Amino acid sequence: MLALKQKNHGDQLKTAKLLKVSPRTVRNWKQKQGQNKSPGRKKIGITFLEKIQITRQWRRQGFCGARPIIKALPDLRLRAVREVVAELKKRQKKRRNQRIKTNRQSIKINKIGIVQSIDGLLNHDGHDCILGKDRGSQRIKVQKCEQNFNANETIKFLSNLKDEKSLPLVLCSDNGSQICNKEVGDFLNTNYIIHLKNLPRVPQHNGACEIAVREFKDVFVENFDIEKTEKILNENRLRASLNYRTCDEFEKTQNHEISLKMRIEFFNKTTENIKMATSGISNAKIKRKVERSTILKTLEDFDLITITKGHHPASSKAEVIM
Repeated sequence: MLALKQKNHGDQLKTAKLLKVSPRTVRNWKQKQGQNKSPGRKKIGITFLEKIQITRQWRRQGFCGARPIIKALPDLRLRAVREVVAELKKRQKKRRNQRIKTNRQSIKINKIGIVQSIDGLLNHDGHDCILGKDRGSQRIKVQKCEQNFNANETIKFLSNLKDEKSLPLVLCSDNGSQICNKEVGDFLNTNYIIHLKNLPRVPQHNGACEIAVREFKDVFVENFDIEKTEKILNENRLRASLNYRTCDEFEKTQNHEISLKMRIEFFNKTTENIKMATSGISNAKIKRKVERSTILKTLEDFDLITITKGHHPASSKAEVIM
């Protein structure tokens, strides 16, 4: 037994062999010895006055960490400050998550071919590609760029959609110069397409396309081509939002034809609403936010989307993440 105590931090196998017992016996003996250890220093409780002092200092310093509070209150115990600050941050995070959950707004697309999200990606071969995702059917379409992702490639991608009679009413994108430029804008206006842009530094507004980019990169490997990857995502992957059906299965049950009359009517109405809603607004950020809300409100008026806030219908003026 003395040999075992001398080899507390040594090899248990050698110790067991020396004592002529099994390694399990050595391990059990050490665990049993650990149960009899001293409970250590008695924990001192935190008084109500200390909690008040720490909480006030935490709010005064802008919800900071423990170190600035320790500097400001040197008479208090370090452990008390750290425990109180950790509890305050935990409560703050819980309230924030609850507030986000209550105010979270989402959109349900009532018809396929209405909203299309596009974004650029760099695949494993090192080539630029343009990825588009139909928000109604979740169908993904990828086009390989000849050189770099630019305005000409964006127009080429939209022209292919036009040839396939799949041009959307609303095009969602970020604020990249490859999409937000005069050439692409002229093409969209000529074909009666409304451009729904993200707010600056809010990529969540185009989150569906960001997820599609990640899915494409997960499936695409060196021995795959773009067409094969598209086939896997569109014909084999089951979508929870489509009641666990594939994109092809869902599209067979939907009518995606958009008449020219409806397209012109929606384009003119949305343009008119945007002009009325943004008149007199000089701040660019507020103007963009009002523009987004107006486009979504017009889609809802045409019964093309359903806006929800939490578990209840959202108000028409609410900002929706799309």
